[in-house]
Amino acid sequence: MDIKYFQSLSVAERILWTEKIWESIEKDEIVISDKQKQEIQHRYEMFKKGKTKFHSWEDIKSSLRFSE
Repeated sequence: MDIKYFQSLSVAERILWTEKIWESIEKDEIVISDKQKQEIQHRYEMFKKGKTKFHSWEDIKSSLRFSE
C-alpha cells in the first residue's frame, strides 16, 4: 500500500486505519529523551501549582490559520 491508497479512502476510513496503527504500537516502543521527560515533569509541576492555562479546542481552532 502506498499513500495514494489511503488518500482514496473516506475520512472515516482513514481515521479507523490511524487508530489501528496507533493501537499496534506497544508502550515500550515509545522512547522519549531525558530532556522530554524533564519538560513533561516541568509542565506537570506548573499544572499542580495552578500556573497552567487551558484553552478549548474551539478557541485553538479559531486562532489557527490554514493555507493549502
